[in-house]
Amino acid sequence: MAQVIPQSAALENPAQLENELRKGGVVVLPIEGSYIYVADAFNVSAVEKIHILRGDESGTACAVAIGKIETLSGISSNFNTEIELLAKNFWPGLLTLMVQPNPALTWDLGDNGELGEFAVRIPGSKVLQELAKNIGPLAFASAAHLNRGAAKDLGDVSAINNEVAFYIDGGKLESAPPTTVVRAKIIGKPGLEVTRLGAISLDKLRELLPGLSVANEG
Repeated sequence: MAQVIPQSAALENPAQLENELRKGGVVVLPIEGSYIYVADAFNVSAVEKIHILRGDESGTACAVAIGKIETLSGISSNFNTEIELLAKNFWPGLLTLMVQPNPALTWDLGDNGELGEFAVRIPGSKVLQELAKNIGPLAFASAAHLNRGAAKDLGDVSAINNEVAFYIDGGKLESAPPTTVVRAKIIGKPGLEVTRLGAISLDKLRELLPGLSVANEG
């Protein structure tokens, strides 16, 4: 039977969550606007379990949560001053960066290691931030079943009690806007482009990077 832990208690004593993640378990916790599944990004079987719980199609990749910006320079091959500037100004928060993985990484986020980029951010959840600082990069995905709306309450989570070890209870969650997604271009002229506008406006982004482009603009 899964254990339900109040969010405040999880923040005060994250050790049991860390132990579960280190041994390949999956936990459920709240971030901005939804509950998510979380696993050690480098544990292939744990990440696969997330996809099974969600009913994902083959090739679906989890996003990655990190606890500090410095981690991004180690796990990506195209980290640069522009990416660092965005991260420093909008993390923790609703900015997703699409970057290329470091070739030395041994993870499989669900895409069989075939995708040339991955989604990463530091979410607002302090519990998740601490776990990522102590364990390393964490794979995450919505705890709702595939093609359903965000899981805003533990009752919306697709897993049954014996499929995850811990549920972190943050109560009923308020709706949140989608993350804004900025991608480091893989082909063509180098640079960054916005592929989805969400919580962070284009004006805010261009205050930092005036030449930032928008995908398919014009």
